[in-house]
Amino acid sequence: MEERDNLSLEEAFAALLQLIEDKRSEVHQQIQLLNDMGDYRQLSRYAAYAEQIRGYEEKIERLRDEGIRLFAQQAGASFAEPNRASPTRSSRLPQGRRTPEENFVCPILQALDEFGGAARIGLVLDRVGEIMQDVLTEADYETLESTNEPRWRNTAQWCRNSLCDKGLMARGRRGLWEITDAGRAYLRDQCGHG
Repeated sequence: MEERDNLSLEEAFAALLQLIEDKRSEVHQQIQLLNDMGDYRQLSRYAAYAEQIRGYEEKIERLRDEGIRLFAQQAGASFAEPNRASPTRSSRLPQGRRTPEENFVCPILQALDEFGGAARIGLVLDRVGEIMQDVLTEADYETLESTNEPRWRNTAQWCRNSLCDKGLMARGRRGLWEITDAGRAYLRDQCGHG
């Protein structure tokens, strides 16, 4: 019974998190459109909305983990924390789980550094996919209806926005991703590259 409860709980949260991710993807597309149009006032509003969605998503993930712990305690089972793979870890996350956005930080910065500091989005994402091939899950490779791209590419683009907000990447020219000096320092100090 408890095993079925955990599975049902995980399935329910997976469905909810998928809905949230689909909404984030829609908002991301709108942000890109507004950026292309130069409507920075609306862009700012959508960026704030995107951050609210991210915060909500993180709350849901914490609730999922809390529920799993609760059911495991009820069954008298020992609970192992959910797998939080790092970018360099070679094992995969459990099936049905997407790779967290923060796991894309070092691979994105590494790819940019390998390209000499700046490169077109497609090239960077292709290289990130190569770097993370042993980390990305089956769920990461699923195509999102809203973007017609694999989920992991969408997650990487969200990560890029966070890196720009933190000053690790520049918000430069359209279609071009660029690492900053702070990004290079982070890559060297936190990621062990460079």
